[in-house]
Amino acid sequence: MTASEQDKAELSHEAGKNTLASLLNPFTRSDHKILGFSYLVLVFTQLYLVTTRDTLQYLDEHPWFHIAPSLCAMGVCISALRNFRFLPRKRENPGMFANNRTFSYAFLVENLWFQVLILLYSISQCSYYRQYFEPPVQTFLMLYLFATRELVPKTSYVSWKQGNEKVNHQLSGMDRFWVSVINMNVKLVRWNYVLKKTLGFYLFFTVQAEWFHGVPEGTYNNTGFLLAFTYISMDAQWNVTAAFFLQTLKFKGFISAELFSFLFNITPVLGFIVTMRYLFTEPLVWSVMISAIIDTFFNLYVIYPAKRSAEWKNRAQVIVKTLVVAGAMAWH
Repeated sequence: MTASEQDKAELSHEAGKNTLASLLNPFTRSDHKILGFSYLVLVFTQLYLVTTRDTLQYLDEHPWFHIAPSLCAMGVCISALRNFRFLPRKRENPGMFANNRTFSYAFLVENLWFQVLILLYSISQCSYYRQYFEPPVQTFLMLYLFATRELVPKTSYVSWKQGNEKVNHQLSGMDRFWVSVINMNVKLVRWNYVLKKTLGFYLFFTVQAEWFHGVPEGTYNNTGFLLAFTYISMDAQWNVTAAFFLQTLKFKGFISAELFSFLFNITPVLGFIVTMRYLFTEPLVWSVMISAIIDTFFNLYVIYPAKRSAEWKNRAQVIVKTLVVAGAMAWH
């Protein structure tokens, strides 16, 4: 039996283990389950602390705990990479939103990249970490992270829709309607990602702008702003990590593809609404906001549609980000 056939056999075996006892069995893939449970404890404790304390007080009193959920989420990704080597090796995820299908191994690798990005977001929110990573270093690390993005598999939202259609092409009537609902949710995932990416860009570089603009600490990064940044980071981290749990439930038949697509979207949509509520109670830093809009415009309407290689597109994005960030920081 070839390695590919062994992977398919193990994948089929996993799909058949659809009892609650097998799902919760602590003696199988113990590291992944312990890390997953630890993440849930950490993230809900973090949410409690954030909502019951002043944001600056929380960040000052709990700088190490603040990054603990991100570190644990990275551990969840790494343990998933170790435990689920039998997942499809293709870069695409043709069955991401289809019944009885699971994501690819490449999707796990991509999620780990996102977890590192969110960890850097979390570090930038705490003034405590500036003694170890000053804003110029944080900015360099962020641009370097995007420069190495071309080495990481990239999910295609188009393939999610096409895969969903392919798996469910024989359906008709009401079942066909639900396939359309899932495809609508795929579009929502895409635009939610674009909005979060733009907002994350703005929030991160606004933190750095205080140092580059030479203004007193707290001028931009006040309580409302930091609360918005904390919420958007927690939301992005949760959505990426919860994808593992939700996909497992769908793959093993505990929830339907329709419910999966709804749950996959509901927390990021609510998180975005809550974030915007706090963000727009504070004055915007227009130099950074305009640079974020320019970056998003070039990405969506110039770079992404270009019929060039993935490497060319990523390098073009890094060049645009570098130029707009340099322009925003030179504004004053």
